Amino acid sequence: SRGMDTLSEELAARGVDASSMNFGYAFEIADGLAEAYQTDKSVLPIVIIGHSLGANRALSMSAYLAEKNIPVRLVVLFDGTVPWSVPANVQEVLNFYRPDGACVVQSCTGVTVVGAPGFKGIIDNKDVTHIPGTGHLGIDKSPILHEEVIEKVLSVLAEK
Repeated sequence: SRGMDTLSEELAARGVDASSMNFGYAFEIADGLAEAYQTDKSVLPIVIIGHSLGANRALSMSAYLAEKNIPVRLVVLFDGTVPWSVPANVQEVLNFYRPDGACVVQSCTGVTVVGAPGFKGIIDNKDVTHIPGTGHLGIDKSPILHEEVIEKVLSVLAEK
């Protein structure tokens, strides 16, 4: 998802320690966060952002961190393909989706998410149908959504 690369660069340009990785590295990244968290809580707040399969992985990564009692401050999803339940360790979710998503082999775009048992955070499922260029292959590249995410991430970091 090249839009995630761009978003990472935009965040970095605003002073945020951000990087973009293939979703296949999610658990390696989570293990690194878990290891760092054990000795240095300054890795907080943890923000995880993903598009499509990467959005799915953002929530499974959060669940993996929940098993290690590590809080996740914010998860941002760009048109995930599986209606995951948000684990209780996540404080807030911003889920951009289009309800007119397509389905292929038990996987559909345009899904909303709900909290798992024990979840007490905030979930904002945002239908972005009205925003031009936000089909499944363009949603991650939307300058409008990027700006919303950047503002959200900067506000989370300001809480520190």
